Amino acid sequence: VVEYVAWLPDMSIFWDITVSNGGVDPVISHYNADVVYKSANLIMSSGQTGTLSVEFRNIGTAKWIGLGEINYGAVKLGTVSPYDRSSPFQNGWLGANRVTDVGSTVNPGGRLSLSFTIKAPQQPGTYLEYFRLVSEYVTWFGPAIGWKITVI
Repeated sequence: VVEYVAWLPDMSIFWDITVSNGGVDPVISHYNADVVYKSANLIMSSGQTGTLSVEFRNIGTAKWIGLGEINYGAVKLGTVSPYDRSSPFQNGWLGANRVTDVGSTVNPGGRLSLSFTIKAPQQPGTYLEYFRLVSEYVTWFGPAIGWKITVI
């Protein structure tokens, strides 16, 4: 196109683009989880460490793959609200926004218990910390779980 003047004759130039999903089932509805247990909210002093625990049940049809087996699609517990945020409570996690991985395969119907440590920030206040399961590069799934953490 010659801006504000005219369109040039059609040359029929096009690209043929093929997109592959790398063998991963694109139906993300296969991933689902239910919370069986969640530990209580915490009251902590600045700099204190504590432990949070949660138990999930795999109510989907996809097995949850642990990090030791494969990286693509590995199921981990990540930060949400917003997604992939850096948590002020991180303490020995996989990263600023990934708490832990499932560790091993969890088949449909199976249960997964996770416990992880947090370290209270120096700033006193009431914090709401939310997490959710994620199959890396595939989908976030299951309910967001949260704790109210009071730092004194």
